[in-house]
Amino acid sequence: MESFEERAFWVAFHMVGHEEDARDVVQDAFIRAYAAISQFRAGRRFFTWFYRIVLHLAVDCLRKRGERTRSQEAAPDRMAREDGLADSLIREEYAGRVQDLLQHLPPRVRAILVLRDIEGVSAKDIADVIRSNPATVRWWLFLARKQFRCEWERRYGKEGPCD
Repeated sequence: MESFEERAFWVAFHMVGHEEDARDVVQDAFIRAYAAISQFRAGRRFFTWFYRIVLHLAVDCLRKRGERTRSQEAAPDRMAREDGLADSLIREEYAGRVQDLLQHLPPRVRAILVLRDIEGVSAKDIADVIRSNPATVRWWLFLARKQFRCEWERRYGKEGPCD
């Protein structure tokens, strides 16, 4: 559990946008994984199987709330570093903008971006998680990044954390 808990939390958090909902999703995912461990196929990677459970539960959480988006909750203090107050505040502002924008994207687009660009999961592993193939994942990632970029520019102009 300990080796997957933090990464699963961040995947859930970026999907649902709220700390408590993300903790509930992860807790439910561990319960479901334990109950369904007999369905896990040897030779497969556990984390892809487990993340599939996390993503399904996160989408279910969004559905139960009856909304695709919610107002932005401040991200837990993951970004805090000792680089100086100004840098920390700028990073925090951009992180809040990114999280807010993610909450306004469709769940599939959000899942692809969270897994690849935030969590660093490979296209091959994402393909296992969402039961697709790596080429399709790369295409969806291209489209997801384009959609994210268009929405970012619509809201904030061309300014960005990398500019």
